[in-house]
Amino acid sequence: MVTTSIADPARDQDNGRIARANLGGLVDAIGTPRFADELLHFLRQASGAEFVHFFEMFDSRPHVLRSVSLDASGEAERQADFYLSRKLFSIDPWVADWMNGPSTAPALFHFTRREARCGEMRNYYDTMQVADRVMVCGTGEQGVSGISIANSVRTGTFHDTGVNLELVRDIALPLFMKHRDYCSQRAKFSKELLDVREIERRMQDAPEKLPPREIQVAARILRGITAAGIALDLGIGRETVICYRKRLYEKLCLGSYHDLLSWYMRCSADADPGSFN
Repeated sequence: MVTTSIADPARDQDNGRIARANLGGLVDAIGTPRFADELLHFLRQASGAEFVHFFEMFDSRPHVLRSVSLDASGEAERQADFYLSRKLFSIDPWVADWMNGPSTAPALFHFTRREARCGEMRNYYDTMQVADRVMVCGTGEQGVSGISIANSVRTGTFHDTGVNLELVRDIALPLFMKHRDYCSQRAKFSKELLDVREIERRMQDAPEKLPPREIQVAARILRGITAAGIALDLGIGRETVICYRKRLYEKLCLGSYHDLLSWYMRCSADADPGSFN
């Protein structure tokens, strides 16, 4: 049986936008310093947006993480300052719609100046010369994250440019949330392996109930400090450190540093199920 695909101009146009936006490069950049620039490039190519705001929600108000004008004019920062300083979020309809809607499903809101319901919002559009705004937001491990894109009256509305705004909700937003979750977990992971005091605290809760000195030595071994360095740090002899290490390994039935690391990771995960995921 031979199947023939039916041409879909809208779908083909969306696929073309995604291809030009280099989706692969955006995915590869998750968790790296390059992600913000890659996401901005994707949004520009996929939606044609002039202004982009990344935000998170706390106590029913947006907290802007970054505002960018893709023409480097600084206009996006002025938009954010105007919006937040006048507390327009308290009357912005999308905030109420989000709070009253599904709590986890990604949502998309699109408003134009013509739809502004009050004078304060119309003043925002007029003063900032904004034609329309799109907000997408969803709930992840780091709470509510969102992206807002806007166009100026010079460019016209997103509908005028024929953009499928669902690309922002269905592609850009999930990747942005994944990046935030990844960075948060990486920071937490780093603290659990690089902060000696944090390692000691977690080891104190281990079911084996190790003596304080063995915990101190083990924490510094996990931190990567040599026996000589541990001796200097704790004010004891190097041979004493080796003795504590041998006693620790025998008590926990360990044969190497990697065994100790695996044991610590299991203990940490048991104490905090969100760790090392």
